[in-house]
Amino acid sequence: MIRKSYALAPLVLGGLLFAFASVVPAEAAGPQTHTQVTNDKECTQAIADTKESRAGNPELGPKAAKAFDEILELAEKRCAQKEYPFAAELFNIARGMVASE
Repeated sequence: MIRKSYALAPLVLGGLLFAFASVVPAEAAGPQTHTQVTNDKECTQAIADTKESRAGNPELGPKAAKAFDEILELAEKRCAQKEYPFAAELFNIARGMVASE
């Protein structure tokens, strides 16, 4: 009888975890690090914050630094074109490149 309960325990635990995961959205499980950009003021602030994050973490190689600069330049163009959701995604990518753990 005890062996059967040990065999069922992982199945029950897995079922509970699956049920919990389907109820709680993925965004609630982790930290909120996504940039929200909906206007020019927020876009200007996001540009400054992203540049600051790069200055605070100078450990990028030359190729990664070039890619970071190109991504930030593209994000600035998206802000100028008022394509804020696209700019926000680019800011998130750039900040992810310089994030230190």
